[in-house]
Amino acid sequence: KVERIDRSAFANCTGISKINIPDSVTYLGRNAFENCKDVKSLNVGSGISAIYAETFKNCSGLTSVEIPKTVFSIGQSAFEGCNNVTEITLPFVGTGRSATGYTSNFGYIFGYTEDDAHTDSSCNLKVGDVYSKQAGCSYNNEVYYVYQINGNTRYYRYYDYKTPSSIKTVTITDATQIPSGAFANNKNVTKIVLNDGVTSIGDYAFYNCGIKDFAIPNYVETLGKYAFYKCKNLQEVFIPNSVTAIDAYTFYGCNGITKLNISENVTSIGDYAFYGCSNLTVLNVPNKV
Repeated sequence: KVERIDRSAFANCTGISKINIPDSVTYLGRNAFENCKDVKSLNVGSGISAIYAETFKNCSGLTSVEIPKTVFSIGQSAFEGCNNVTEITLPFVGTGRSATGYTSNFGYIFGYTEDDAHTDSSCNLKVGDVYSKQAGCSYNNEVYYVYQINGNTRYYRYYDYKTPSSIKTVTITDATQIPSGAFANNKNVTKIVLNDGVTSIGDYAFYNCGIKDFAIPNYVETLGKYAFYKCKNLQEVFIPNSVTAIDAYTFYGCNGITKLNISENVTSIGDYAFYGCSNLTVLNVPNKV
């Protein structure tokens, strides 16, 4: 039985239409199936724990991708050029379950380009935080991240992710967090399904995202600032009982929301949290606020 598929083993095999990686395979090398442009079907077995950089690069025939929970890391550009994928199922967002910063973005596995470095000596952000300039950025798939600190100086740049515009549905199956900026400016994604194990949604996580069909998991405790900023397609929002505070600008400009039910355990609602939700007709605010 096959246990390893090494680097570039099937690269440029353009006649392959179906890839079935059995559970016996425990190693899948970099570029293993690069440029297999006619692949329509992909099955990744449960023996795989890591998908390396550019493994399925330019498999442009793929329309659906499902990665099992056994995978703990996905490399940069693993699916770059898979520009016809319409739905994708992943165990986590970014390169791994504990990823932060630019490697924690949904677009990381599709590749990116990066801007020149910029500096700021007046903020107290951490490495991996989304830089505040993001609040004025509406370009597709661009996200500003702090990537280095030297004394009081923060170094940041924007990363322009190559996320396919064809993707409409994303399912996350085994995450505990949705990192800061994870889906920011993904305007073409309309449906995101999160597993119940998610307890934290970071700052700018769904900033300016196209989501329409979305439910906040029942065990989420933290909703970061700007988390759903200008998600104009959202229609109904239910804040679960596990949430006790709604941060500033969390649902700012979500003018598609018509119904809002806020958890009975919420005690504070931040500045401009629901500013511009102009179509809101049903609002339930708990007594504790």
